[in-house]
Amino acid sequence: MFECVAHLRLLSWIILGSLNHMAMCPSSDVPCHPLPLDTSLQIADLALVVLESYPEHTKASVYQMSSLAQVFILCQLWTIYCEQVAVFNTSHGDMYRTTCLAVMEFWMKVAPTFIQIASYSKSHGEMVNLHLLSLLEGLQEVNSSLLVQLYPMLVTILYIHEGSLSAGLQHRIQEIQNCPPPDPITPEARELNKALLKCLQRLQYKMGQLEVQSSAATQFFTV
Repeated sequence: MFECVAHLRLLSWIILGSLNHMAMCPSSDVPCHPLPLDTSLQIADLALVVLESYPEHTKASVYQMSSLAQVFILCQLWTIYCEQVAVFNTSHGDMYRTTCLAVMEFWMKVAPTFIQIASYSKSHGEMVNLHLLSLLEGLQEVNSSLLVQLYPMLVTILYIHEGSLSAGLQHRIQEIQNCPPPDPITPEARELNKALLKCLQRLQYKMGQLEVQSSAATQFFTV
């Protein structure tokens, strides 16, 4: 469990670094794509190892409690990464279709486990909803065209405990539903993306906070 979470954290930092490079150096002809899209299922497998042990360990330690947040961050980063790789390769006609396939395969593999965790209890459902809404809003913020395809699958998770949804959460869900579909990917999308940078900065802050928590928990266990 600890080793898998550590690998997941490292993978998230690698993807974050790649995305920052793509956002800040949009005109660069040197790609910074350390992970091929065909690793999507392997990344999903890593996330599943962490997720499947989450419900029984939620009260075990801060380190294990933070694992759910770590997985959602990885899922968001991987989704954005796949789309940005497609943007970089707009000259390849089949690239966007390949990207959509990779992302859908990834989410089809991890979504059922999110459903299981959310169904475990009302408190688990609330935790999953908060993370998932943040992820969906992040995709909306960066004008992700993949959000339209993912939303019908992921929205079912939000309504597992429909009666317990607060007015605030319902409003946030409605805002996502009312968002108009983004424009198709074009070469102009490689221009400096301030929205993407802002989203990445927010994720980097969250990841930094989780690193501090994980470091403190690890020191506690090794004393």
